[in-house]
Amino acid sequence: MQSPVCVPSRFAFLTGRYCSSTGVGSNGPEFPSDLTPVNQLLSPYGYHGAQIGKLHFVPHSNRDHRDPVPSYGFDTCIVSDEPGCYDDAYARWVERVAPEQFTSDHGEYLGDHGRMQKGMPHSVITNVPCIVRLPGDPRAGEAVTEVVEQIDLTATVLDYCGVQVPRFVQGCSLRPLLDGSGTWHKSSALTEAFSEYGAAGSVTLQTDRYLYGCDTRGRELLYDKQEDPAELCDVAAEERYAAVRDQLGVRLQQARFSARPRVARY
Repeated sequence: MQSPVCVPSRFAFLTGRYCSSTGVGSNGPEFPSDLTPVNQLLSPYGYHGAQIGKLHFVPHSNRDHRDPVPSYGFDTCIVSDEPGCYDDAYARWVERVAPEQFTSDHGEYLGDHGRMQKGMPHSVITNVPCIVRLPGDPRAGEAVTEVVEQIDLTATVLDYCGVQVPRFVQGCSLRPLLDGSGTWHKSSALTEAFSEYGAAGSVTLQTDRYLYGCDTRGRELLYDKQEDPAELCDVAAEERYAAVRDQLGVRLQQARFSARPRVARY
């Protein structure tokens, strides 16, 4: 995931852009008018875009939740503001039709690392299985262990639909991994968490073995996921990891530079 926070994560998913590129790091902002979601890229080619469920693209405060929300270019748009908190159509449908069902999230600390809710992007709240189903796929059921990012999904959908990928999309198509024409995708994944108005945040870079990052105080963190899968022991200060720490520090700065907008926003 590009962010442990809901709305920045959804913006990354819909636009194929890192959080630094969309400029959104917290919940509640309006969807920026200069961002183009994947459904709008597909619409001219006859695809029907649908959104059903929670978006949270408008602030919770200072508005009447009975008022409709924008459609964001979706042909079908049924939005639930916050299931369980507001009396909306989504919650009422679940209550009436499938009351035994539950929904999931891309991560909550729930006490892990001594934290609650969301924050510093540890693997426990950012590593989510990516499940892809393709019609008539002869490789169905296979598992791929390559590092992929949330922003790659936009490029993948456009690739399979035969639609050109705009240069502002920062992800890479997963098609080579899915159809077997390639065996390597990325060596690392960037996750960002920052507050409104560019306030200090945290950022991590994950590889197949390590999680390296900086917290809100600028403190370096390093976890060896091979020896410490739960990421409980920060080894950033250990001499035996000095070379790994320095190398990942450079790679993180390169990743953050690459995450900046590819097309200027005016």
